[in-house]
Amino acid sequence: MNKTVFLSILVAMSGVACSKDNLPTYIQLGDLRVLALIADKPEAPVGTLVTITPVVSDVNGGGRALTFTAEACNDPGVGVGANPTCVGSDTRVVLVGPTAAAVTGIAAPDFTGAATSTIAVTLPASVFTNASAIQQAIGVPYLFVYKLIAADGATVTAFKRVLVSVKPALGAVANQNPSITAIMSGGSAYTMLGTDKVFLSPLFGANSAETFVAIQGDGSTVQQTEQLITTWFISDGSVDSFRTLSTDAVGFVPPTSPPPNGRHTVILPVVRDGRGGEAFFKQAL
Repeated sequence: MNKTVFLSILVAMSGVACSKDNLPTYIQLGDLRVLALIADKPEAPVGTLVTITPVVSDVNGGGRALTFTAEACNDPGVGVGANPTCVGSDTRVVLVGPTAAAVTGIAAPDFTGAATSTIAVTLPASVFTNASAIQQAIGVPYLFVYKLIAADGATVTAFKRVLVSVKPALGAVANQNPSITAIMSGGSAYTMLGTDKVFLSPLFGANSAETFVAIQGDGSTVQQTEQLITTWFISDGSVDSFRTLSTDAVGFVPPTSPPPNGRHTVILPVVRDGRGGEAFFKQAL
């Protein structure tokens, strides 16, 4: 059965708490997933070579072969409701395909993590076609589409928008990715499963929540600070909230029995800054 999942990386999200009974199933690691598409430069000027690293999970796949295709194009207007696709675009660039390439780096026993089969894309000048000087300073999204394919025919499609701007030329700092350096519980790194409920929070690297000058539609500027939103993916056990804001904690109840096939219990938070920057941390317990 084919399955399509679209992940918008430049959408600002708010933390939402749910009970265990109605938590979104997408945070439960098991089926074929693309958890994130991380650009080494989430914002950059025209002509920059950007490398995209897919964060992939296929826990239930048991090591089956995975392949992928990738393409890019000028953003058709995803932010205002357009489908995240390059099909039919005269700016479409096939980066990998039509023959799919092998996904590498997703290894036993957990089959979850950053693929070593990264994709490079150069930000083209055509992205600024019809863009005003103010729009170029704010930034214009460039669309990257990634299709993950399993040996049994299951597919997942994800997309990312990289912001193309002239900020560096104006002396402003382009957005950088945040970072997560550990998962914390009670003031210490959480590295060993217990039996009782614990409260987990992300430990962010320095300057992860950037203060920046935002350019408004009329050309005026305002200083803002990023609000970091973390989504908590787990392979086993349960959490009482699927997203947290900043360093807020999430309740985690460990599984009552070890996972099968010698694999670990994986906790994988993905943090996004609302401007295209993101990072992840994998804790295998």
